[in-house]
Amino acid sequence: TGTSGAGVLGYGFAIAPVSTTAFLVAGTATLAAAGAVLFCPGQSAGGRKISLEELVALAAEAEEWLLQQRPKLPGTAIPAVDSIFFRLGDLHPHVAAMEPTSTLAWDLRRLLGDHLPRLVYSYAQLPATVRDEQPELLQRLIDGLGTLDEELARICREAARSHLVTFQAQERFIETRYRDGERLKGE
Repeated sequence: TGTSGAGVLGYGFAIAPVSTTAFLVAGTATLAAAGAVLFCPGQSAGGRKISLEELVALAAEAEEWLLQQRPKLPGTAIPAVDSIFFRLGDLHPHVAAMEPTSTLAWDLRRLLGDHLPRLVYSYAQLPATVRDEQPELLQRLIDGLGTLDEELARICREAARSHLVTFQAQERFIETRYRDGERLKGE
């Protein structure tokens, strides 16, 4: 948008005098083009398709990355980081069963590939003096990690849903097959 606007202005001043109406038309066209790019679905870098192998690798890479970030964070943030790390361990076996184009897979991809690293990096890039002067920033980091942990817990529950349904069905079968009220059927 900026380049287009600069081009129109440069052309207007250097080559041919352009009227105010022409500037308005060019500005409107530039805004329409920018809006089309922002709001129309397309193949952006963040929206490209992800394969199952990439999804599984993303979860494993997130575990490794989180282990590397752990020593760089303040001690009071470590329990929140550990909670995310352990939840990733719970989730890892279920990632291979996810459909890569499902909403759940996209949520996981955004959380692990974008939101978690951005939160940690943005905090780590704050100068130490700013962090010391504003101790509430550490609490915001901990709260943000807690929110991401809750979302990861939701993803874990959704990923394990089919296993939970299978377990519950098997448990009901065992109860109806071998129990008659409070007593075993064989007694």
